[in-house]
Amino acid sequence: MEYRKLDKYHYIIRIDKGDEVLSGLTEFCKWEDVKLGSLSGLGIASKIVLSRYDIDKKQFVEKTFEGSLEVNNLYANITKKKDYNVVNAHINFSDSDFNSYGGKLVECVVGVTFEIVITVISGNVNRKDDDFYDLSILDI
Repeated sequence: MEYRKLDKYHYIIRIDKGDEVLSGLTEFCKWEDVKLGSLSGLGIASKIVLSRYDIDKKQFVEKTFEGSLEVNNLYANITKKKDYNVVNAHINFSDSDFNSYGGKLVECVVGVTFEIVITVISGNVNRKDDDFYDLSILDI
């Protein structure tokens, strides 16, 4: 991963082939002490694991995709939960047949390159547990 701070509130990041996007972004937020923000990105992945929340079962269901995957949009918000960063990311991508998929990002392995812009927001918003839905939600 290579990155550059553009100004007080913006970073541009390149993540390289074979690296995992979500864990890299979480580490980046720890290194740069990003407590609150948003990010957008695009790139090419070789593996993506998505999840979606099943309201009736109150749990996430996962699906794995592998191959040449074109990421059209990655969007996330960055918050804190206790002492660690949370990058809550959602992604849209297409496969080699131009079928499109989207959901909550669990894992994304870079196939060629990935480009991300992070916007830092002043302040701090934490997450708390919602026991009814078994989810981590914004504590506003």
